[in-house]
Amino acid sequence: MKKIAITVNNENDNIYWQFGHCPRFKVFEVNDENHIVSYGYLPAGDDQGGQKLEAMVQNDVSVIISEGMGPGVVDKIEEEGLSIDVYAGVKGKADDAIIKYLAGMLEDDLLTVH
Repeated sequence: MKKIAITVNNENDNIYWQFGHCPRFKVFEVNDENHIVSYGYLPAGDDQGGQKLEAMVQNDVSVIISEGMGPGVVDKIEEEGLSIDVYAGVKGKADDAIIKYLAGMLEDDLLTVH
């Protein structure tokens, strides 16, 4: 099983513009056959990224999908050797993004790391 967290707003599950500022995450649990087993919401807290990243680690998240990611978060993932893949530059609905990810069609744009 793996967990995929997508930054979302509170209104309609649109992907939120920035990991460090998002109000919550939609977290999908996916089995070895790449099928969604369950999903739920994880509150994001009020910090600018550090506590959010710690929540990802504590909840065994292995993929983060967001429209934008701050370089501090990406650097911390690399520096600490965390096994978390980051997909930045993703827009639209969280449910559409997870479908594209599972199909191997999710485009990543690391230029949106800012």
